[in-house]
Amino acid sequence: MDSFVANGEFRSRSELMREALREFLRSRALAGAMIPGDADTVEISVRIRRDELETFAAYGELVANGAQPPEVAAQLLRRGALELKVAELVAGARQSVHRSAEERQQLKGLRATGAELTRRGIVGR
Repeated sequence: MDSFVANGEFRSRSELMREALREFLRSRALAGAMIPGDADTVEISVRIRRDELETFAAYGELVANGAQPPEVAAQLLRRGALELKVAELVAGARQSVHRSAEERQQLKGLRATGAELTRRGIVGR
């Protein structure tokens, strides 16, 4: 754990432990939600308003060849993910987080260099 903190990947051991716990719970939830026989499909629970359920049911009956509300919701979710470019937004956010971590590491190095120069008396006090 200390090497992750020392390398600047995490600010503290606590932050590392929180992230590890989040990842563990996420993977456990996904493992428990896998549908037998279909390795690519995961079932999730979503809360929607009653009027939304009625709309999804009507959409399924009138537009989606009799699809039931859960399948209608899945179809609309996939369509929304494509149209909103969710994968691209996530990739951009991940890059931003990675850049921020690199910049924090660089700043940490600059601070250490500045402190060392001051200690040597090269830079005034």
